[in-house]
Amino acid sequence: MATEHTLLREITGHIARNQLDEAARLCSSLNKQYPQNDAGWCAASVIACKRRAPQRGLVCADKAVSINPQDSNNWFARANVLVALKQFDSALIDAQKALALNPNEAKFLDNAAGIASQTGHFELAEKYYTEALTHSPENPRLHFNLGTIKRFLGRQNEAADCFDKAVTYDPTDFESYHLRSDVVSQTPNSNHVEQLSMLLDAPIADWRGEMKLCFALAKELEDLKQFEDSFKYLERGANLRRRHMTYDVTTDERAMDDIIATYSEASFADLESGVSTESPIFIVGLPRTGTTLVERILSNHSEVESLGELNEFALELTRGIRRHGSPADRRHFIEMSLLTNFDDLGRAYLNSVSSRRGIKPRFIDKLPLNFLYCGLIHKALPRAKIIHVTRRPMDACYAMYKRLFRDAYPMSYDLEDLGRYYLSYRSLMTHWHQLMPGTLHSVSYESLVEDLEGETRRLLSFCELPWQADCIEFYRNTAASTTASASQIRQPIYNSSVGKWQHYSEQLTPISLLLDEGGVAIDEVPDFDQFSRS
Repeated sequence: MATEHTLLREITGHIARNQLDEAARLCSSLNKQYPQNDAGWCAASVIACKRRAPQRGLVCADKAVSINPQDSNNWFARANVLVALKQFDSALIDAQKALALNPNEAKFLDNAAGIASQTGHFELAEKYYTEALTHSPENPRLHFNLGTIKRFLGRQNEAADCFDKAVTYDPTDFESYHLRSDVVSQTPNSNHVEQLSMLLDAPIADWRGEMKLCFALAKELEDLKQFEDSFKYLERGANLRRRHMTYDVTTDERAMDDIIATYSEASFADLESGVSTESPIFIVGLPRTGTTLVERILSNHSEVESLGELNEFALELTRGIRRHGSPADRRHFIEMSLLTNFDDLGRAYLNSVSSRRGIKPRFIDKLPLNFLYCGLIHKALPRAKIIHVTRRPMDACYAMYKRLFRDAYPMSYDLEDLGRYYLSYRSLMTHWHQLMPGTLHSVSYESLVEDLEGETRRLLSFCELPWQADCIEFYRNTAASTTASASQIRQPIYNSSVGKWQHYSEQLTPISLLLDEGGVAIDEVPDFDQFSRS
């Protein structure tokens, strides 16, 4: 019979290798043989959480804590489960209990900082990471983590210094190279072009590292207005990413076509509406089109708070559909969505976000891809405000192409994919605007740049909010931002991104040809509100 320590060592190894079935089997055996071993129950909690069974994880964590409340690992296991259950206040309390038991150990300060970050307490996370570094000053991961928090908080120069230290202590930390280039604008007297070029001239074993270096160098060269060289590295990085993913844009095109066909005027009229509350403000559109800018403008209003980019609407929709059965494919899923009880969906959504809310009466959900669900959002929450942010087509596509997203927007790494996806998005949004005239408010990035106050007044009027001049000083908003635009929103509005695609007009020809074939003028400002006026 294996000893407790032998079993625990094997379980830990299986968890580290993500071999969760074998880890769970051994853990079950351990807990039966040694039911008073708190480490076994702690491991069982970790496994359950990784298998997306947080309720089971909480039972195991409670058992571990009850056996040994003096072990920080048990409290951290419970905190992680509570994060998965969206019980954020309780999670932070447990993390602080864990830290109180070992307040001067870098490992536990790191863990506490992670929980603080996940629960939205970014300044507390910054404090914990800073303290952790006093105990482990040459730990590259701690420097990286502190840099990401400083980036969220708008301390971009400090963030760049953290990423610089991270690569000093770990020259293979390619994500830190990438973020270091991203957080601040590079100048002729201060840049890393030579270093990045040398790294890319040498063989790199991991394609992900090469990809991140390519995006970093492309960004720095664009800052220096070396546009031809910039695009060369951008294309190299995007091609690497595209080559290592399984994605077919046809799937997304068909899904958007199916949404249009399923949510016809007749079927839409037959659907019952849901919860009557004006609390939510949804900001939708393509990524990198100005959605974060609109979010910051509105969240500078005294009656509005932003909850960031939430997946809750799609998650609650999926849960509701699965109560009617398991969809065979995406088309079947879309068809089954007509069976949704929209009152239940609205209430489930509001309940799922409640733990993130403060005391302000209105809140923002800024997940760009919610554009797929505009009609369903309106049925579930008929008084919710839906703001559709647009941008000139070529600028929109180029802005997506040059951004290295984290596990999202797979269409953005190939020019033809981008052009085709844009046309489908445009068709779907035209459909939503026509189906629900006056329900969506459309605002373009270009109009915000040209007339910030006028467009802000129109936004506030649409949201039924009183005018507040603070909204046009959005860059003074000190709230953390975890979006891809975290670096840009800390400065007043600027027009240097308008028309930037023209520096690459030849390289972006595949997109412009597709747009032309689709009847879209490549440099027009989209006017979806025409459907509200007709």
